[in-house]
Amino acid sequence: MKPRQFASFDMYPTTLAALGVKISGDKLGLGVNLFADNTPTLLEQYGSVEALNDELSKSNRFYERAIVTGMESD
Repeated sequence: MKPRQFASFDMYPTTLAALGVKISGDKLGLGVNLFADNTPTLLEQYGSVEALNDELSKSNRFYERAIVTGMESD
């Protein structure tokens, strides 16, 4: 098994998989089951913590309207 680059949100699906839970697609939320060698984590996709943080920091209109303010979409 090769070393993987991962973030804290990869621990959720990995822990569930270790407990025997079957995860369709090996992803939950932003996390990836680290036992799934063929599914790259977000950190592996973006290549660095800085690049991933930049992507996660971007504005998202749906999130701001639906989640933060609770307004329904038009």
